[in-house]
Amino acid sequence: MIRPRAMNANAPRSTRLLRAGSPGLMLSLLFMMAPAAVAGTGSTACLEAASGDDAERILSACTPGREAGNLVDGYNLAIGLRSHDPEASLMHLRWAADGGLPEAAHLYGNVLIDEGAVERGLAQLAAAAQAGLVAAQYDYATALLETRGTDQRDTIFYWYAQAAANGDQSARYNMGVLHLEGHLEPPDRVLAWAWFSSLAALEGHPQVYRLVNRLTREMSREERSRGEELLAVLRHDPMALFD
Repeated sequence: MIRPRAMNANAPRSTRLLRAGSPGLMLSLLFMMAPAAVAGTGSTACLEAASGDDAERILSACTPGREAGNLVDGYNLAIGLRSHDPEASLMHLRWAADGGLPEAAHLYGNVLIDEGAVERGLAQLAAAAQAGLVAAQYDYATALLETRGTDQRDTIFYWYAQAAANGDQSARYNMGVLHLEGHLEPPDRVLAWAWFSSLAALEGHPQVYRLVNRLTREMSREERSRGEELLAVLRHDPMALFD
């Protein structure tokens, strides 16, 4: 299963390819996000106010920072107003994203893609991914898979691997699915086995654990040897495959 954009369960459940989907999914995500304390750059008063449901308090605490150019306060203002004034919320989110705040670019990029503005959304996700936001690295790869497919094969693999290197277990799982089922290039069960086997706490995912055991039985001695070499690389540094 390829996990939908921005809905990181970080835990594989099956080997079906799942496309992100329903209209309004990413817009609804805005209502699920919590305010963020990003690198200590936002005001504590704004963060605390945005965590509550008092619109007047949110505006009073966050507007000064937003007007002074504080991107984190602008982002938290957007999150705080999401149920009170969705239009203003998206305006503040866009402002923080365009200003270069990775968390805002990540969320706003998903909103844009959901609304059909794919190129602008991909640009925002790419910026957040390049800034090192792990969730954005995964979401950027998934958005490219959904909208560009084989045309962006290398970039999709790169950003899934980057997310995996940064601890995202679902990215490791999804790389296994892509190689096993041949969504972007001919199937490679050995590489798929290595990605699946590199999952932390593999035994905690019975379906994947059984799949790994089945692939192990099916592989030749030479394939198992190659798989072990790949697994050692993936456990240490997935990005080494791109050197």
